[in-house]
Amino acid sequence: ASDKLELVLRKARIVKWNVESIGVSANGFNAYFIFKVLMVAMVAFIFVQAISFFCRSLAELREGEDSDGKYLDLDNPKQPVVPAAVDVK
Repeated sequence: ASDKLELVLRKARIVKWNVESIGVSANGFNAYFIFKVLMVAMVAFIFVQAISFFCRSLAELREGEDSDGKYLDLDNPKQPVVPAAVDVK
């Protein structure tokens, strides 16, 4: 509390952290470029997962009743074996 205002402001400028960069580099490299690349990669993976989910759902729809319970993991004892759907009227 004994520091003068100018000294405090000078210290604040020295320790100020730029959120968009991981450090000072001579060639101007900063982490914002990597952040953009990772964001684009994440969106690409989300689209790949959405497309694969849609394709599998479409394949099961085309297969019809034969696909009921076909993709169960029978090696996993914790997963209950679901019987085929019963037509209730």
